[in-house]
Amino acid sequence: MKRMELVRESRKKGGKIAKNYANVPHRFYMVNRANKNQIVIPRVSSIRRKYIPTGFLDSEIIISDSAQAIYDPETFVFGVLNSTMHMTWVRALAGRLKSDYRYSAVICYNTFPMPPLSHAQKANLEKHVYQVLAEREQHSEKTLAELYDPEKMPEGLRRAHHELDLAVEQCYPPNLLKVMRSVWSICSNCVRRCWQRNGRGGLCLKEPGNERKSKDLPILLLSSPTNHAVI
Repeated sequence: MKRMELVRESRKKGGKIAKNYANVPHRFYMVNRANKNQIVIPRVSSIRRKYIPTGFLDSEIIISDSAQAIYDPETFVFGVLNSTMHMTWVRALAGRLKSDYRYSAVICYNTFPMPPLSHAQKANLEKHVYQVLAEREQHSEKTLAELYDPEKMPEGLRRAHHELDLAVEQCYPPNLLKVMRSVWSICSNCVRRCWQRNGRGGLCLKEPGNERKSKDLPILLLSSPTNHAVI
C-alpha cells in the first residue's frame, strides 16, 4: 500500500496525463501485450547472419527492451520479415551498433515496400512460415543464435528459408522488383556516403555541416507488411 500511495502522489505532481491516472496507482499508464501471439525482433543482430533470428511466441512471454515486438500479427508477416527481400532492405537502411544491424521500426519496418497480397498469396507464405518453424523444432536443443550462425545453419532450415524467399519474391510484380532494386542501390550508396562523411557507424539523415536542412533518403513506400506496428 505504501508503494501505491507513492505512485499516487507522484502522478498528482506529474503532467496532465499522469494526473489522469492518479486515482488508479495500481495500473500501468501503458500496457502493451499480445492476445494470441507475437513476433519478437532483436534490436541488434550480427551482420554475419543472412537472416535476423526472429521469434514467433505465444502471448504469455514478456518481451524485454532488448527486442521489439509485433503483437497479434497475421502469420504471413513472420515470413516477410524472415525473407532475403526484407533483409536486403535492412542491410540498405538499418543503423549500426559497431558493425551489427540495429533494427528500427521507423526506418526498416514501416518503410518496407510490400504490395497488397491476395488470400492465396498469404496462405502460401503461411505454409512456408510453418515449414521454417518446423525445421527449427527439429533442432530445439539449439538457440536461435546457433541456428542462424551462417557456418552452422542446419541444411533443412537453410532450404526452408530458400523456399520462403522464393515465395516472397513471387508476391512482387516484375516491374516493381526492377524499381526496388534501383531504390536499394540508391539507398545503399546514400548510407555509405553518410558513413564516410561522418566517420560513424550510425545512419545520417541530414547533410553534414547543415543541421537545419534535412535531406531525406529516397525511400519507396507502398505499404508496410501489416497494420500491426512494431513496438
